[in-house]
Amino acid sequence: MAALLAVGCGDEEPAVSTPPAPSVAAWTVTAREMETERRWTGRLEPLRTLTIQAPREGRVESIGVREGDRVERGRTLARLVTPDLEARLEVLRDRRDQLQAELQRWEGLQARGAAGPGEVAAARLRLLEARESLAEAEALDRSQELRAPAPGAVHGIRVSAGSTVERGELILFLDAGDTWGTRIPVAAWEAPMIQDLAALTATDSRGRTMAVDRTSLSAGVHEGFLLAEIHLQGDTDTPRAVDIVHREVRSALLVPWTAVAGDRDAQWVGLLVPENGTEFHVVERREVTLGEAWAEGVEVLSGIEDGDRILRYEPRSHPEGRQVRIAQDAQDEEGESP
Repeated sequence: MAALLAVGCGDEEPAVSTPPAPSVAAWTVTAREMETERRWTGRLEPLRTLTIQAPREGRVESIGVREGDRVERGRTLARLVTPDLEARLEVLRDRRDQLQAELQRWEGLQARGAAGPGEVAAARLRLLEARESLAEAEALDRSQELRAPAPGAVHGIRVSAGSTVERGELILFLDAGDTWGTRIPVAAWEAPMIQDLAALTATDSRGRTMAVDRTSLSAGVHEGFLLAEIHLQGDTDTPRAVDIVHREVRSALLVPWTAVAGDRDAQWVGLLVPENGTEFHVVERREVTLGEAWAEGVEVLSGIEDGDRILRYEPRSHPEGRQVRIAQDAQDEEGESP
C-alpha cells in the first residue's frame, strides 16, 4: 500500500488547454448621409372663421353679399336700421338746422348793434351742443353698417333684407382668407419637424405646391400627441386634401439589424475593444439608443461612435470579456450596406 502511495504522489496534473480565440465578423461603424421623410395628410381649410353679429336690435335694411362671395377688408356685408335711431336722427338734424339759422340771426342783429356778444355766444354754444349730439347719433348709425373685419369668404348667411334681429344675433360667417391651412395631430416627438419650416413642403390633391407660412402647436386630444396648425400660402380657396412633408438629409450612424441585441429594457451591441500589442479584441457589451430605421439598417443615437468596430452577427453568442480574433470587416468581405 505504501508503494502504491509513493507512485501516486509522483504523478503531475494534466495541463489544461486554453481554447483558441474564435474568429468573428466585424462591422466598422461609419456615418452616412441619409434622407429622411415624414408625411402627414390633412384637409385644407380656413383656420379662423369670424362671426358677424348684430350690434343691437333692429331691422336688416340690406345684405351686400351672397353666399360664397370673397370680400376685402372693409367691404359692406349688411346694413341694419333701428326705427328709434332713425327718428332721433331726423329730430337732431332739424334742431341743428334751426340753431344754425338762429345763430345767423343773432350775428345779424349784433352787426346792426341790436344784440350784444352774450346772445351770440349763447346761440353758438347751443349749436355746438346740437352738432355733438348729432355726431354721436350718426356714429351710432354708421355702426349698423356691418363691414368685413378681414379679407375672406362669406358663408352661412342667416338673415335676409327685412328681417328683424336681436342684439348679438348671428348675421353670417366669414372665413378669414389669410388663415387657410390644415390642422393635423402629430406625435410629441415630431414637434421639431413641424417647426422646421425650411424642411416642410405642402402639396394638395390637385398636385399644386403651397408655401408653409408658419406653424403652431397646442395640446392634442390624446396623451403624447399635439395638434399642429399649419398656415399655408398659395391657391387656398377651396377645401381639399393636402400632404405636409418633412424632408431632410442628415448624417446618421447606421449598423446592421443583426448587430443589435435587445433585452426587456435595453438594446446593446458587442463592441470589439482591441488588446494593446496583440491581434486580439475583447467583447464589451455596450448599450445603445436607437433612432430611425431604414432598409439599410438602424440608426444609433448614442453608445457608440464613428470608427468603432462591433460584432456583425449574433452578439448574444459571445459573452462579455471573451477574446476574439477579427476575421475580416463585413464591409470588405461582402461589399454590402448595413
